Amino acid sequence: MAANRPAALIDRLGFQDLPEALHLRDRAVDRAHPYAAELSRLLEAEPSVLGVYDVDGVPAVCLVAGDPGQGGSAYDALRAQLWNQGLVSLLLVVGRDAVQAWPIPPKLMPGPVVDADQLDRSHAYSAYGVRSDALRSLHPDWFNPRARVDKVLLRNLTLAIDKLVAGRSPSALIDAQHLMAQVLFVSYLEHRGLITASFRKEKGLRPFDVLLAERDQAGLERLFAELKTRFNGDFLAPTNNQLSWSRLSEAQFAVLDRFLKQDDLAGGQQSLWPYDFRYIPIELLSGLYETFLAERKKNDAAYYTPRHLAQLAVDEAFRGRARPEDEVVWDGACGSGILLTAAFRRMLGSAEARAGKRMGLAERSRLLTSHIFGGDINAAACKVTAFSLYLCLLEDLPEPPRTKLPELLGSNIFDQSHHGDFFSTKHPIVSGKAPRPTIAISNPPWREPAGSQGKQAYETWSKARKLKIPLRQIATAFAFRVAELVEPGGRLCLIMPAGAFARPQHRKFLERWLEEVRLTRLINFSDLRLLLFPGAKHPCMVVVAEPATADDASMTRVPPSFEYVTPKADLGLLYNRLVIHASDRRTLLQSQLSLNPRLVQGLYWGSERELAEVERLRLQGTIGSVIARHEGASGGGFHMTDGTKAISPGFLRQWPHIDANSLPGTGPALPKHCLQPWPRELSQIASRGDRALYEGARVIVPNGMTAHHRIRAFAVTEPASITNSCSALRLGVGGDALARFAAAYLCSRFGAYLALLLAPSAVMERTQIKHGELLELPFRLPSQHSDPERAQAIVKEVARWVAKAEKATLTAPSEDLPQEIEEQIQEYFEISPTLSVIVSEVAQLVLPNLQPTTIESVSSPLSRAPTLVELRRYAATLVAELERSRRQLDGMGGFETQVDVWNPGQMEGLGRVSITVRPQGRTSKSAVSTAAVDALLSDLRQHGLLAGVLDGGLALRGDVLVQEGATIHFAKPLVRRLWLTSAALDDALKIVRHVHQSAQIA
Repeated sequence: MAANRPAALIDRLGFQDLPEALHLRDRAVDRAHPYAAELSRLLEAEPSVLGVYDVDGVPAVCLVAGDPGQGGSAYDALRAQLWNQGLVSLLLVVGRDAVQAWPIPPKLMPGPVVDADQLDRSHAYSAYGVRSDALRSLHPDWFNPRARVDKVLLRNLTLAIDKLVAGRSPSALIDAQHLMAQVLFVSYLEHRGLITASFRKEKGLRPFDVLLAERDQAGLERLFAELKTRFNGDFLAPTNNQLSWSRLSEAQFAVLDRFLKQDDLAGGQQSLWPYDFRYIPIELLSGLYETFLAERKKNDAAYYTPRHLAQLAVDEAFRGRARPEDEVVWDGACGSGILLTAAFRRMLGSAEARAGKRMGLAERSRLLTSHIFGGDINAAACKVTAFSLYLCLLEDLPEPPRTKLPELLGSNIFDQSHHGDFFSTKHPIVSGKAPRPTIAISNPPWREPAGSQGKQAYETWSKARKLKIPLRQIATAFAFRVAELVEPGGRLCLIMPAGAFARPQHRKFLERWLEEVRLTRLINFSDLRLLLFPGAKHPCMVVVAEPATADDASMTRVPPSFEYVTPKADLGLLYNRLVIHASDRRTLLQSQLSLNPRLVQGLYWGSERELAEVERLRLQGTIGSVIARHEGASGGGFHMTDGTKAISPGFLRQWPHIDANSLPGTGPALPKHCLQPWPRELSQIASRGDRALYEGARVIVPNGMTAHHRIRAFAVTEPASITNSCSALRLGVGGDALARFAAAYLCSRFGAYLALLLAPSAVMERTQIKHGELLELPFRLPSQHSDPERAQAIVKEVARWVAKAEKATLTAPSEDLPQEIEEQIQEYFEISPTLSVIVSEVAQLVLPNLQPTTIESVSSPLSRAPTLVELRRYAATLVAELERSRRQLDGMGGFETQVDVWNPGQMEGLGRVSITVRPQGRTSKSAVSTAAVDALLSDLRQHGLLAGVLDGGLALRGDVLVQEGATIHFAKPLVRRLWLTSAALDDALKIVRHVHQSAQIA
């Protein structure tokens, strides 16, 4: 039957709902597509490939005509290609009346054959199942990140180098890195047909794998000598170091053999599929940076930029630029060259799309040498960059190259010997050897040198310009330097440490830098810290800006604004996508950021209404202001070590000592056993600290928080010392009772919520809280309460509970305080009922699921569908907020709500709230017809607009707001975090602004 042909099944599964996402075999791929080369290679792989479906621009599903149920060997070659390419996540075999899904990693079994009558757009194998969590939930083992080609290649590359240098001097490391670069480069040249049979015959050469297998050292030396002459590549010259080809042992040859076969060098297990450099992406090979620059990564805080983050940065850099190939692109800290490589591929794709043909090596070389520039203080980094760019030049050439590769080192890529230090007074841009950038794109080092390290070049440069560099953070100096060097009208796109825009120590930097630039977009990746950069201590932000002009300072000009984007951990990462929802994007004035850097953190998880209420609390007092007003004391304890400093502990020996490691996992009660005699081994320390911090009623707070981002605070009422790993807060008023109350407050859900909004270290970095952040948290005395007597009673009741808990022999395993204590603390601060609900939601849902460490943990309660109860609670809060706005604006009437789910049970179902204005005096409720909106949503779905649209380098899943007479229909995806009470506050403001803007237009 016609309805059961493969094309009909593809349509039935929704793959044709978004035509631009389905790349069919009989249609040319747009050369400007970010993955044009990879898509073209897939579609040309074999006749059975019907098409490739991309999700938000990233290839995700390969559709193949075949016989579902057929033996797996029929698809091994294609799966091996897909695995080596590292993009597609699913091979879907489409027959006449059934489909079968195959995983991409080897050694995994396929899914069952599914008959046509069981297939529709709600199936896990549909386009919508791929976009949602359905496919991963059905086959979680298919998405193991460790099985991806990038992880396997980098893991084996590291092991290969370790084995090559075993038992040799430290200098052998560089030799091993150079040797492996040669292995990869020649493999690339051979696999892609750039070393032709005629060239081998002419020069008397044999294939690389044959030479390797036969241990033909002389033949290998001759091969690389001829390739150096032929291609002029920096990595191809023969060497005379410890690990030159003529000096390799049998064991070392065996390592190279096993590496190229993709055998597991750790366990010895043989692989079904060797590496195939016809398909391995160039950006992935730039990941050699992980290994080549291992020492620099450690010392200079330089991290390999993940491929999808690099693509996003390039998307942002070229956003709105009609002809990317006309730009001059600079990366002043190029590292592995992944950003320059991605930028050049984008420029080349645009140029070839405009020309309607593939460019030859000579044309590509002219484009590269005229438009791509980079520098780095590390010579090895510059060689890796040159390596990556050479691969770009040679990728998919229309014919064998007839010219040599251009010299890049010293003319386009500058190391230290060529004044590649971005702060050098002889830098190529300053000296005129290279042009100024129209686009500057970089992931600069985030180093904060220790105080013992001498003045750095960037500090000399900064001092000459009277720039304050907070915490000696080189990335902030880099931001100033980029703004100075980029052409007027140009653009800068930097991957910066998030702390530069959120930590109070950076406020002066921010104020000054925002005078130099006009910020256009700030993308805060704090929640993805451990997914983008495993092991990184600090999260990143992608910062997009343009040099400021004289007009920007004009009083008559519209105040400059920027888009603040706050992506959360999303299942799109399974497919190398970075996904945002409408609530993750808002517009702020640049002046707001200058005046209140707390916005960056507060608006990451909070709403504008919440921040206003929290700021009201802070205006009544903070922990810091109470301490200052009552001559209390605060700070860290004594330093055990600090360079060569050494003094006697002195008076500290007289008192007990509290070891931070012996403190319970949760507070606020401090068990008596935590007070121990002064440690005998501490006969000398670096400093004693402030004596006032060790006596009197006070609160001690260790830097480390609980796993769920809760503060650990303990009331102390007798003399005892602490080290600088703890903060001490001596209020100077209220005695033991207020100290115990303050400790309970910090340990409470409310304290954790405030840290979420106000303490960058607590939730944007390494789950810790610093002394300065504690001082910024709201606090007030009972006398400031609207009912001072009740407030004093609360303090006494909470303190009594803490004192009782101090005498208990066992500590409570729960991070939560008893419910009545939590309620009393919130009553003391007189927070609104709405904020109280938000505090509970944050404690139960948000804090335990912040910054997931693995892709598997992304599927958390925050990403699941909300319950009907949660939808109704959201609607009630939404209406309450609209009522509040109506009263403030002297409006009339009331509101009725209707809650339902559009397309329930489908992958792209939406939760919907319909709000109708009720005339003054009318109390009866009438049902709202949603037929017209249903039709509109169906139409939007049919055009693929509900699945998400590309927004720069991000995939945006938007909300739908429809005004129909006196009713507003508001629909959005069924993701729990979008239906929390905090979201209702933001959405109410969105609706109010929509109504007022509509009235102005009318």
